[in-house]
Amino acid sequence: MREGDSKRALLRKKYRIKKQLPRKEFYLNHKRYQAILENQNDMVIRFRADLTISYANETVCRYFNCSYREIMTAHLLDGVCEEDVENVLEFIKKSLFENRGSICVRVKNSHGEIGWTEWSGGVILAAPSSVEIQVVGRNIAERKRMEEELNNSRLNLSRLAEESEKKLTHVDQLKNLGVLAGGIAHDFNNLLTVISGNISLATMMHPFPDNCMELLKEVEKAALQARDLTRQLMVFSKGEDLFRETASIRELLQESIPFLLRGSSVKCELSIQEKLRPVEINKGQVGQVINNLVINALQAMPDGGILHVEASNGYLYSEELSNLPEGWYIKITVRDQGEGIPEEYLNQIFDPYFTTKKEGNGLGLYSSLSIIRQHGGDIQAENTLGEGTAFHVYIPVAIEDLVGTEYPVKHMWRGKILIMDDQESVRNTLGRMVTHLGYVVEYARDGMEALEKYQRNLVAKQPFNAVIMDLTVPGAMGGREATQRILNLDNEAKVILTSGYANDMLMEDFAAYGYCEAIPKPYSMDSVIKALTEIMIQDKKIHS
Repeated sequence: MREGDSKRALLRKKYRIKKQLPRKEFYLNHKRYQAILENQNDMVIRFRADLTISYANETVCRYFNCSYREIMTAHLLDGVCEEDVENVLEFIKKSLFENRGSICVRVKNSHGEIGWTEWSGGVILAAPSSVEIQVVGRNIAERKRMEEELNNSRLNLSRLAEESEKKLTHVDQLKNLGVLAGGIAHDFNNLLTVISGNISLATMMHPFPDNCMELLKEVEKAALQARDLTRQLMVFSKGEDLFRETASIRELLQESIPFLLRGSSVKCELSIQEKLRPVEINKGQVGQVINNLVINALQAMPDGGILHVEASNGYLYSEELSNLPEGWYIKITVRDQGEGIPEEYLNQIFDPYFTTKKEGNGLGLYSSLSIIRQHGGDIQAENTLGEGTAFHVYIPVAIEDLVGTEYPVKHMWRGKILIMDDQESVRNTLGRMVTHLGYVVEYARDGMEALEKYQRNLVAKQPFNAVIMDLTVPGAMGGREATQRILNLDNEAKVILTSGYANDMLMEDFAAYGYCEAIPKPYSMDSVIKALTEIMIQDKKIHS
């Protein structure tokens, strides 16, 4: 071989080696990528433009209950329910042009069982000269079940609200409204317990698509509106005075106002006097008064403006306000920049059912005045037509100094919990919340069943770490009697009281009746964690 031929042969060999290197590198990267996909918990499918499948990982085979060969010989749309085929084709078309997106699809496995899945993905480079579409999917059956339950609860709540409103129109005297209010509030709070509990769980899961988040926000909005209506109705309920505790108006204002202003174009100028004196109040009811006044101010400024809120110590002399005794008061002023209240309506704004709003129920200001007067105070309105309205709230200061207590909310224990509630939906919701925290849960429908289960576990030396007991069970043994009988069996029993009757004195003075903690309905994950944490801290101190 001549020298020139030898050089050319060497160059050709080097060129072949150089050309093969990218292919080899591509092959190695492809193998690594395949190994990663096979270890995924999510389903991964890759398909061609003609919708034939070029790859599916093991998770796909398990979900559809098919062999790998069956999957690879199937058409992409074979497993898609007929009603979702058009949406899938539209999603594929969108993925080709935008290379992104997600879709929720009903699919059926080899046994014909239908389940909800969510898929996302786009175009990928399958080989040096070919492209395919790859999608990643997951089973969302549990999430869809929760969405359906939330939606049903919202519809039931709306239906119950409509029925309650019709009943209220036939109540001629306010004293009859008090009898109705307690029952309605209890039923409302049971529904709200299911809604708020599921929302707490839902928000702790994986991020949802936009349409699901809109559903959650809508349910949350309905729950907040229903909670407000419940609180207003409870003002009319007969019985004992509201339980009061020493509290800080500063904290109430700083906690509630930012939340109420969220999403609005109104800005707040908050002015609170230093060393503001404590008050003796029911925090939930006075908080509702603040909410009512701030919401009224927001509605008076639909195009935005400045909300002025002030709080200060003040001494009232006997001649200043004829209906209040002389003494020290906290004065809260909520002032808007709206158009003001027409003079002909000014004397009626605190009357029940009086409203100038299309969607109002006329109970907001009336209930607010009722609450403050129950606390020994008063509300005065100051109005300047064309400039705005100010409401001045006067609450007597507390005799004792404010004593603040911080509660640990970090959860760090495990154990077995018994839940008693006559409402199945409430039992299941609370059970999911407690199970999510790591506890083992057992259920009872009434006090007698709870007593029998507690006694059986106590004899077996497998006692419950805590019992969450509903107060009222129509037609059966309730929580109060069951708790006393459980404490007679085991004086170290840890019983947590829960009830939809938020105004019940038993809920506020629970320790006097043998309960360790109380969770008012509707409860959130935080309130459940807080109560269980307190129980476990007490138990640890006793046995340490």
